[in-house]
Amino acid sequence: MDYSIEKLQTAADCNSLQALVNKEKSDLQYKKLTLQRSHANYLERSTKITSDLALTKTEISALTTILATLPEGDAKDDASVKKTKAEYHLFTLNEQSDQYGVVPLLEKEMEITLIEKQLDEMDVFYQAVEVKKNTLAG
Repeated sequence: MDYSIEKLQTAADCNSLQALVNKEKSDLQYKKLTLQRSHANYLERSTKITSDLALTKTEISALTTILATLPEGDAKDDASVKKTKAEYHLFTLNEQSDQYGVVPLLEKEMEITLIEKQLDEMDVFYQAVEVKKNTLAG
């Protein structure tokens, strides 16, 4: 964007703008750090959920096979209870996947990228103000 830097009349105005930019940059850098940490946590959690989903699906499949071959009795009842618990665990993992899956992960990545672009643009603005301030002082 082309800024109206030429409208600045004093070095004090330039200093005020640069102080504002520095504060905004500091806030954005903190937000970026927070998002990067959150992203790392999401990535770790997402990987664990994906692994747990695969294991739980395998467990349910094995229990289904076992249940089909067991005669009625305590062993079949126990296997049925285990399968029900595994299915519930699968349900909760799917719910967690919605919170920590690839979509929320990509949202964090997009937010980080947007902040990086804002920081870059603030540097451009700061430099333009610096050039004007030097012109006013010189």
